[in-house]
Amino acid sequence: MFIVSIVFAAVISGAGIIIGILISSEAVLFDGVYSLISVLLSMLSLVVNNIISRPESKKFQFGHALFEPLVVLIKSLVMIIICVYALSGAIITIINGGNDASALSAVFYTFLATIGCLWCWGYICRAKLETPLAEAEKKQWFMDFIISFGLCIGFVVALILEHLQMLSVVRYVDPAIVVIISIYFIYVPSRLTYGALRELLMAAPEPQLNKSVKRIVGQVKCDLEFSDTVIRIAKVGRELNTEITFVLADSHTLVEMERLDMIRSQLHEDLSKLGYSLWLTVAFTSDHRWA
Repeated sequence: MFIVSIVFAAVISGAGIIIGILISSEAVLFDGVYSLISVLLSMLSLVVNNIISRPESKKFQFGHALFEPLVVLIKSLVMIIICVYALSGAIITIINGGNDASALSAVFYTFLATIGCLWCWGYICRAKLETPLAEAEKKQWFMDFIISFGLCIGFVVALILEHLQMLSVVRYVDPAIVVIISIYFIYVPSRLTYGALRELLMAAPEPQLNKSVKRIVGQVKCDLEFSDTVIRIAKVGRELNTEITFVLADSHTLVEMERLDMIRSQLHEDLSKLGYSLWLTVAFTSDHRWA
């Protein structure tokens, strides 16, 4: 999946940068540069995707799951920086009186780029990989599609204005498109940044996942009449870190090890159904201080 993404992004970025320079279009150049950065980020995703699949080692004794939200954070911050840079450049161009971009050539490029981005986004969706990296890649291509489609519509409008001899307005179409797209797309990576930061800081996962884990553990507590449970949950990339401590009542002071292992096995089986790679710790104590 990532290799296809890299190849398509490389083709689109190369064409966008060359055509953008030739026709003096900031919008097309922005599209090309954005796609070039996408190539580099997709290559990073490919490397990290291989690292994440490795088992824990002496160097990384808790596995490599943290690499996933770290890469998502890097990709999101880079996207925000690109959008802010493009926005500031477009505003300066508008202040300086616009530019003379060739609308016809821009329409031709952006139409082909729109079709290519749409196909690649659909390809990743059909792969049905439910991981943060795949989700970030999917959103990245969807953003590419919207950018290219917006540029295409904008330059079609510019062609119509040229036909109507409104040349003074046409000069502002190219930078105006960049302003609109940049402002809109600062929002999408901002949400990804927030989610990645929460995972890196080991914050509690989304409420629905929280409820699912607590429901499964609560059922075990009720069935076996434990005094209390302490649950700590964090979703890190595709891994669900769950630490469960059961506080035993006085009647459970002596519990056979085999029975405790059966409880662990049952919890592992039930929690695995939530669809995440599971890192599970289950402890038992009769003193709430150690929970």
